Amino acid sequence: MRTYANKWCYWYIGVQVCMLLNSSASAQAAGKLRFIVDPGGNYSFVLDHQFRMQQREVELSAGPHHFTFWAPERRMVDTTIMVVEGRTKDIVLYLPYSDAFRAYDREVHEMKKRNLLTSALPTLAIVGTGVLAGVSFGKYKSAHDQLQADEEAYRTGSDPQAIAQLKDVLIPGHKTDLSDKRGVFYVTAGLFAAVAVGSTWMILRNAKRGAPKFNDTERVKFDGLVWMPSERGGYFMTGMHINLR
Repeated sequence: MRTYANKWCYWYIGVQVCMLLNSSASAQAAGKLRFIVDPGGNYSFVLDHQFRMQQREVELSAGPHHFTFWAPERRMVDTTIMVVEGRTKDIVLYLPYSDAFRAYDREVHEMKKRNLLTSALPTLAIVGTGVLAGVSFGKYKSAHDQLQADEEAYRTGSDPQAIAQLKDVLIPGHKTDLSDKRGVFYVTAGLFAAVAVGSTWMILRNAKRGAPKFNDTERVKFDGLVWMPSERGGYFMTGMHINLR
């Protein structure tokens, strides 16, 4: 009877030792994960809700592990990946742009269009009307100088035929030309002044709006995944789940 009891005891101990060895071997079994993530190497992840890392390859114990990936301007991706013993698994993952970044990108696009309409085009209008006013002033000055030269020639001339030509043809014609050129110059100068005032007002008004600012709300959430005690408490874990097993 005692011999049977001893055999039973030895058998029970042997089973326990085998179970312990199997458990220890399972605990030591590991596999690797190699990450191929868009956008490249500019990403981070939180492993099993505890460890924040930034690397392309990890070696973990076999079994399921939880990951939360994030990159600047991107949305968090929350997923569970199965690690296989003795194997290296490539994980291909795309992190979509966050809603906050998409809204910011739209604001930047709208700002560029607004700058084109309220800054670039008004500046071109100022330059264009300024050139036009400058050209018309040059023609007005040439007509003025020509009339003065005719009048001087009329006063100092000694040839009766030339004096008659100046008095009856050249001087009246150049007076008319001067009047036309003066009118064109006044119009273009007034247009330039109006465009300059209006465009300057538009440019200054647009400059006061300032550039849009990007508030990366996904980063705030990601930073709060690893619990950091503070007066305000922690952050709730949120994300998008993708099954990559």
